[in-house]
Amino acid sequence: MKILTTTILVAGLCFGFMTEADACSRVTYTSEDGSVVTGRTMDWFKPDEVQFVLSPKGVEYSGLGANPFNWTSKYASLSVNSYGFVNSGINEERLAVDVLYLETSDYGDLQPGEKTMTSGVLTRFLLDNFASAQEVADYFKDEKFRVVLDEEKAKLLGAPFNVHYIVTDKTGDNVIIEYIDGKAKIHHQKGRIVFTNDPEYDKMLAIRDYFKEAGIEGGMPGSSLSQARFVYLTGWLEQMVNTPFPEIKTEIPEYTFADQTSAMVLSLMRGVSTPYGLVFDTEHLNNTSTLWRTISDVKNGIFYFDSALLPLTFKVNLNEVDFTKPKTVSPYKDNIPQGDITELFK
Repeated sequence: MKILTTTILVAGLCFGFMTEADACSRVTYTSEDGSVVTGRTMDWFKPDEVQFVLSPKGVEYSGLGANPFNWTSKYASLSVNSYGFVNSGINEERLAVDVLYLETSDYGDLQPGEKTMTSGVLTRFLLDNFASAQEVADYFKDEKFRVVLDEEKAKLLGAPFNVHYIVTDKTGDNVIIEYIDGKAKIHHQKGRIVFTNDPEYDKMLAIRDYFKEAGIEGGMPGSSLSQARFVYLTGWLEQMVNTPFPEIKTEIPEYTFADQTSAMVLSLMRGVSTPYGLVFDTEHLNNTSTLWRTISDVKNGIFYFDSALLPLTFKVNLNEVDFTKPKTVSPYKDNIPQGDITELFK
């Protein structure tokens, strides 16, 4: 009983300094055969106008802000745009990029002469310019621009645009970018990884390690709180198999291991989703419904979008997409039937 009491006490201390503005979860699954699959949930307190956007390379973009850092895209990409920004996406080099809320972000003060990029534009920049996580890590060793709060996109989001970013490449390498105390902080890790919200990543790892040492991370009760989602996902992700299920192959002869890995990650993301239909509470953003989920099979170039507003799932095979033709598709307003929608991007 003493051990149990201590565990509960420490858990309470770990979770006692939680911020209230948490939303979204993201994982990278890797296996021994080289499979790399990412999954994320998008949780927020108001539904968004989702668009699938095919962006060619060679397009000029502005970082916005007082003294914008501008660039021309090197790579084409397919992204899910919402609230006026790139929320999730994968480029033609199979670099998957996601942005999640981080209330404790601190971008620092703009200094005279510094180039600027707003926090809502950096996801676009990452998709456009990098083919690997190592390239991202190397680039951000020296800060070539100042990230500043995106006031315009904050109006659409309904909250300050404080965020952090994660990229995953086809080797299963991951880089997380956070802005803490006015500086870019980089976390570089290969293989299976979990990424949620507050607190910042190194503090989240300390919380995870406590539960792992206590031997209870696989039996954590679920909640919508960021730390709970992090520990919950870590426990389940570590248990996921590396090999095909032969029993399914006998039932579905054309079933591949790629099908299995994407299904496993989607199952994981659905399991950590906050149920749709909760009362939206703008003062407690950690208790907001999951609006949608994405799955990126980075190795095989397959992208899935799984809606929570309607029982619809969409699939795009990036190997058959014409990346030279810009295209915007609204899955809800355009009344697109669920299933494989690759034809829309050829």
